[in-house]
Amino acid sequence: MKKAIIAIAALMCAACTTPAEKAVKNYLESNSNDGNIEIVEMTDVEDYTYTYDPALIVKSELDFALYEAESALSLYNDLGDTAELARSKAATAKAKELQAQLDTTKAEHYPMKRTHVKYRGKNALGATVLEEATLYLSNDMSKVSAKPNEVI
Repeated sequence: MKKAIIAIAALMCAACTTPAEKAVKNYLESNSNDGNIEIVEMTDVEDYTYTYDPALIVKSELDFALYEAESALSLYNDLGDTAELARSKAATAKAKELQAQLDTTKAEHYPMKRTHVKYRGKNALGATVLEEATLYLSNDMSKVSAKPNEVI
């Protein structure tokens, strides 16, 4: 009788888990040291939008090209080295290309889900520790990661 009650209670608990809880538990178990974790607390799954802006990368390349053009031109003016003048012209041309690219790039938005979870598991030394993580989930709960760019 006691075994039947325990089995029924276990089935009821298993039926209460949501797809998000299952996905998070699978992710944590696959990335744990011993494959066994216990979720202590999990916040509600909320909508989250990850924004990827390639203009930030182009802007840093543009700044470097402008710096290189100015420094090469300065060396040409100081030393009269024609190689530096050629380097300055090449860097200026690259800066113009990057400016055109910067004008046309747009940020991309990726909708996904996010949750914060506290879980208990074993560390590399085998001691049981309490960990916290913010996890990002795809909208269909098929991908879970601690980094939002890996869910895209």
